[in-house]
Amino acid sequence: MTPETLIIRHCAPTLAGLKSSSLVCLKFACGDLAGTLARLASKGVGFRFFCNAHGCPLLFVYRPWALKRILSDRRVKGHLSQLGYETEDLTHCLRTLGRRLERSSFPHEIGFFLGYPVEDVLSFIEKGGRGFRHSGMWKMYHDIEGGMRLERMFSDCTRCMLDLFDTGVPIEDLCAV
Repeated sequence: MTPETLIIRHCAPTLAGLKSSSLVCLKFACGDLAGTLARLASKGVGFRFFCNAHGCPLLFVYRPWALKRILSDRRVKGHLSQLGYETEDLTHCLRTLGRRLERSSFPHEIGFFLGYPVEDVLSFIEKGGRGFRHSGMWKMYHDIEGGMRLERMFSDCTRCMLDLFDTGVPIEDLCAV
């Protein structure tokens, strides 16, 4: 699989500006990832390399403006500040997230960063992942219909971007500015 296909398959909603970020396991990545990331950076897409507790290399692809908006939510700020995040500083937040990923394969607060509904992330944390009403891209506790619509939108976006890429549209041209 090419780096472009890997990133589109796992990050299309983020590239389109529909989602704040996406996380990709790079265990089997191949090709010129650096060149692809440079082209995406020119379109306002950020990225960080992390490693989880199991040693899996991860690529965190994000939209800085979207993450800043999420980090400004008072409920998110309150929860993250209790965990040692400085929510006014995106760079610090990403560094803290990276350290927490190294200690745990999936620290629960990552749901905020991935743009999952705040109510679902808080309920997941509070209930330890139990008692959810639907499980798809994330465990849903509230507004199941809205969550499922959001999942469909993300899936449709991925299919559409993969189709466009297959017809020759460069990955950077698939990015919303």
